[in-house]
Amino acid sequence: MNMPEFAFRPSSQTVTTLQLLAGLGAAAFLAGAFLSPQRAWPAMLMASFLLLGLGLSGLFFVALQYASSAGWSVAFRRVPEA
Repeated sequence: MNMPEFAFRPSSQTVTTLQLLAGLGAAAFLAGAFLSPQRAWPAMLMASFLLLGLGLSGLFFVALQYASSAGWSVAFRRVPEA
């Protein structure tokens, strides 16, 4: 499948930096899970609730804009759709 000409392509340095940060986060969680599991799992649960809440609120906002046929949010709607 051909990518559209306007598709976002991050640089290889950006991808490498994000992979490094994800690896450091996973290592920190694993260290916390072994050293203090009574604190690591509730922290993981709260982080999961936060990310789920952000995703669902974006979905609700976009659905509300479509249902009400709001014209003002056409340009702003691209952020939550992403």
